[in-house]
Amino acid sequence: MRRLHIAWIAVLLFAAPPLAAQDLGFRGWGLRAGAASDPDQFLIGVHLDLGDIVENLRLQPSFEAGAGDDATTLQALVPVHYRFPVGGSVTPYAGGGVLLALLDFDDEAGRGRGRDDDEDFDIAPVGVGGLEWSLAGGQELLLELQVGGGDAFDAKVMVGWTF
Repeated sequence: MRRLHIAWIAVLLFAAPPLAAQDLGFRGWGLRAGAASDPDQFLIGVHLDLGDIVENLRLQPSFEAGAGDDATTLQALVPVHYRFPVGGSVTPYAGGGVLLALLDFDDEAGRGRGRDDDEDFDIAPVGVGGLEWSLAGGQELLLELQVGGGDAFDAKVMVGWTF
């Protein structure tokens, strides 16, 4: 129960500042897929473009499901991305956020993780960096690297398409 309270506090801390922002609002959504390490997983999910908190600082939460390495994960990441103001169709970004993850480990094979049929809820910081390519019609492609993630992952590489 205590972890649930901590999760709500984390969500409120990240949601409160954006509520006062001028340029927030639903701007689009997209699909994403990729791979993570430790546990080694394939992930699929969606992300939302919720606009800028302040100039060049975007709120872009994502929701993903992962499978592999005797584990199943459900992850919600609430990050902010600073989009570097450079010319051209490619925009680099960096930032971080809070990961909320539900983990289900099935370690019957005894792989040494110390988690035998274990379920857990994890809250962890995540660092994010990536590149976005602008396409016609306001669409974007992205390539993203995430590090951190507590027990949900050590590193993750994702590709995505925003509509």
